[in-house]
Amino acid sequence: MEVGDAYLRYLASHPSTARNIARKLAVRFVSDAPPDTLVDRMAEAYLESETQITPVLDILFRSGEFWAAAGQKVRRPLENAIASARAVEVQPGGDTRKGLENFYWQVGSMGHRPLAWPSPDGYPDVRQAWRSTSAVLQGWNLHRGLIQGWQEGLTYVAADQLVAGRPAATVGEYVDSLCQRLCLQTFAPPQRDALIAFTEFSAETPSTNAYLDDMVNHLAPLVLDSPYFSLR
Repeated sequence: MEVGDAYLRYLASHPSTARNIARKLAVRFVSDAPPDTLVDRMAEAYLESETQITPVLDILFRSGEFWAAAGQKVRRPLENAIASARAVEVQPGGDTRKGLENFYWQVGSMGHRPLAWPSPDGYPDVRQAWRSTSAVLQGWNLHRGLIQGWQEGLTYVAADQLVAGRPAATVGEYVDSLCQRLCLQTFAPPQRDALIAFTEFSAETPSTNAYLDDMVNHLAPLVLDSPYFSLR
């Protein structure tokens, strides 16, 4: 036991361990390819503090690299699924267990079923690992299912209520309010114009004339499909 404990202490304090932990944290919170300078600072803090993690996190969260990291990381499938459910306010329903089981298997079809990764290194945390055609298609299907209430047993907000209480007199206002509701921001002109074009009406058209309360079942999933929503 003494030899085993000594060996674990040796591994825990090894410079390679310090750098591996530092890089994994930086990849998680900064970018898929974090700057070596940040990783070096974090690894140094790990070794100087004799493997304590708090000094490492202090370096990370105080760094300029962390505060400039907005939009550099893509949500993994499970994160995207949970964020989608929160955005549209899915709630427990008449058979919550059944609804969650279906949700669980749908996330599994995206390749990110909780606690199912076979090796101890955990699910990949870089975008390339999750950008397969199948994963993207399953994500789109999940978004439509959450907007249109596919999963039995859960309670959903009606799609035509997603912009309730927000400006929605015209198609342009409706699209802006929908983007604000689901992504907490309006879209840049090219993406905004694409959503408006999807309605087949102009931005100035009264939303009632465009029948958006019916079309939102198809419009809202497009907002969730967008890069604006997929970024952390």
